[in-house]
Amino acid sequence: MYIVTLPQDLIQRNHLILASSGEKRLKTDEKQLITASTLSGTLYQGYNQVYAQLTAGSQGSIELHFELSIPSISAATFASYRDEIRQILSPEDELHISIAAGITPPPPQAATKMANYGLQLFAQQIIKEANITEHRIGFNAFSSPAACQKILLSMRQLAVVQVQFSGSLALSSHLTTTQNLAVYLPITSIVFSDGLTIPFSAYATNALVTETPQQQLTIPEHFWS
Repeated sequence: MYIVTLPQDLIQRNHLILASSGEKRLKTDEKQLITASTLSGTLYQGYNQVYAQLTAGSQGSIELHFELSIPSISAATFASYRDEIRQILSPEDELHISIAAGITPPPPQAATKMANYGLQLFAQQIIKEANITEHRIGFNAFSSPAACQKILLSMRQLAVVQVQFSGSLALSSHLTTTQNLAVYLPITSIVFSDGLTIPFSAYATNALVTETPQQQLTIPEHFWS
């Protein structure tokens, strides 16, 4: 299992990086002024480790209680970005990415597959020759077609926020101690060469626990807000 660790001050760092580069002040026709370092970086795919409070349930079960927040783009931002991808590429090309990511007509909502979408977007448009089963994949689109560059430049403008995650789940297990239990949520995180980080990390409806013993969790969509 590959753990993707996000900086605790990610949101503040992103604001500082964008402000220092002047990108927030650039108009659409001035984006060619952005340096090559903003078109390169590393894609990380794996799991975001979070913790649930564990309490004893009925015989042979435990209760997991979540009350936390995760840095991620929001569902609304994700939807807007998909609209941008349709304009940069074509509706058909965006549909191929969505299908590969497991996005089908709701339910579930598209945002539940955002980690897969981030990976498939890169696999189909940015790093076509790379092995996407690897957990760390470098990219450099400075000499790539204009569409690839626009995808990355638009991605750099995505707002990262703290997405709230709360609720309780019953789980079959013979654990008897009260403790914090590690839970692993899928994530794709794009880290540009200048440090700007865009995580596709929220709204997952699947998770993994390894101490109960290892098993998949189904996360209700309403846990996310």
